[in-house]
Amino acid sequence: MSQQHDVRRGRQVGSTPRGRTVRPQVMFAIAIAICLSVCGLSQALLPADAVIPLAVSACLACAAALGLIAWRRRDEDLNDVTCADAAGALVLIGAFAAATAIGPEQLMRLVGS
Repeated sequence: MSQQHDVRRGRQVGSTPRGRTVRPQVMFAIAIAICLSVCGLSQALLPADAVIPLAVSACLACAAALGLIAWRRRDEDLNDVTCADAAGALVLIGAFAAATAIGPEQLMRLVGS
């Protein structure tokens, strides 16, 4: 069986560089857990109008963090799930939650209070 080798980077395609033990799927699961825990804690501690905007903000902040990690890991194997994929999924989740779950009158009450 032949192995592919990336000549530009001097490593086998599909192999993970040293020191990178956390896979993007695990980072995505951790980010979702963080967003859900922020949502649960904000439900217990904050007014109802602040719960969804705070959860969306946490989701987008996790997406930004994964985006920075993806920028540092530009040499990832593009045939597998990358950190950029996970960051993009978190951006989509945050954008859809913001567009569908937050109404204009809810924001007016939140900003007005």
